[in-house]
Amino acid sequence: MTDEARQQICFVIMPIGDQHLPDQIVLAADLRQRYDRIAAALKQARGTLQVIRADDIAGPGVISKDVCEFLLHVRYVVADITYLNANVYYELGLRHATRPGTLIIRDRNSRQPPFDLAHCRYIEYENTSEGMADLTSNLAKYLEACDKAPEEPDNEFLWVARQQPRLHLTEDTRSYRSGQTANLFGTGCACIRMCYCERNFPIGLRFGRPLPQTRFASFT
Repeated sequence: MTDEARQQICFVIMPIGDQHLPDQIVLAADLRQRYDRIAAALKQARGTLQVIRADDIAGPGVISKDVCEFLLHVRYVVADITYLNANVYYELGLRHATRPGTLIIRDRNSRQPPFDLAHCRYIEYENTSEGMADLTSNLAKYLEACDKAPEEPDNEFLWVARQQPRLHLTEDTRSYRSGQTANLFGTGCACIRMCYCERNFPIGLRFGRPLPQTRFASFT
């Protein structure tokens, strides 16, 4: 994927499969219908955008690797936090820890976002024809704002990290990576470890192995 192509991609973070939530069950088909509406709103807001969700990625290999590449390299990411989904918060944490250009959206009738996200700017929408028209207008404004300040941090974690760009890691974390990659890895771990699903189960454990027990976030 060329740098020019990445500038025209908007990756959408949202649940994909059936969601068995404490108070409701949301079917994959309903989520797909919601995604189609969000994608249409994005394309109307910016006609040159190529909108992609994780299950749109075709080809061999590991899907989580492809997702990480989109999170790290594409110009725009839209995260729908309507539902309390562990993967959504994990991916949003990775994106927030690495680069700006993220737009957060949520259904107006959904639960309030978790504390660490409640202070972030986000767009509320209604999953109706009129609501999607309003979403299109708001997305256009946010995309324009991103373009005017493409390197401006859009979350507190990234802002603090850029004030002190040299992140010093303890030996526990340093053994996993070295050099510049270690800084990125430690920063991502810091964000991931703060993300919990609705049952307070660490998200990192849902991907096959525990996160390192580290003291990784010391800025000097």
